[in-house]
Amino acid sequence: MTILVGSTYKGLSNESPLKGFFRVLQIMESDDLIVLIEVLMAQGKVMVQQKNYYVKGFVRKSISNFIVWKSQRFIEEATIKWPPLWNMTDESIRAEYRQERDSQNPNDSEPR
Repeated sequence: MTILVGSTYKGLSNESPLKGFFRVLQIMESDDLIVLIEVLMAQGKVMVQQKNYYVKGFVRKSISNFIVWKSQRFIEEATIKWPPLWNMTDESIRAEYRQERDSQNPNDSEPR
């Protein structure tokens, strides 16, 4: 089984070790470690507009356990439509919002 950074998994039952949706942030095969972060969902959509969006932190699991959970149908890969901003690099975000800011304040030449 291939696990890819950026993929999303969801728990399928109350017995699942993962409750909800989680995005894979890092895989360290030499340490048998996968690092995940919870993705808050509501009615099938990523909750990005919620003002009090709070992620409790990273979750660390062993890759070998993760593979067993998938084979036992405790978890499965999920397809989520991310907000476009989440797919942008830091450089792209800076460029995009610099252009937007400059168009709103054409006389403002002060660097920010």
